[in-house]
Amino acid sequence: MTAEEAFSWLGLANNLLLILLFQARRGGKTDTVRRIGRAYILLAMPGVYVLLLAVEQGAAWQYLMFLAIFLAFLALYYAMNYGFVVMVWERSLTWGFLMLTLLGIQLIANLRSHFPKNALA
Repeated sequence: MTAEEAFSWLGLANNLLLILLFQARRGGKTDTVRRIGRAYILLAMPGVYVLLLAVEQGAAWQYLMFLAIFLAFLALYYAMNYGFVVMVWERSLTWGFLMLTLLGIQLIANLRSHFPKNALA
């Protein structure tokens, strides 16, 4: 697996976990939020792997930069998601569109998670 492919899969896992997290938060399922949050933090392990793979394979410096952002600041997901969309889009239009679509769903889920269920129905 190339560093670019691993980066794409890490981005996919990142988006899906955040979407699940925001949906669980919106539903008031605090136990589920806690479990998904722990799983999300565990993404640091494949993140380190992808970073090492990128260094080993001599991937573009942008991959290293966005992986470092991902690892250092998991809470700064706007910058991190920007990297997952832009860097993946550069390699593959299909993956880029998938990441952009997931980012849109994720942002909607995030916004909805901050309001009562009946406020945005």
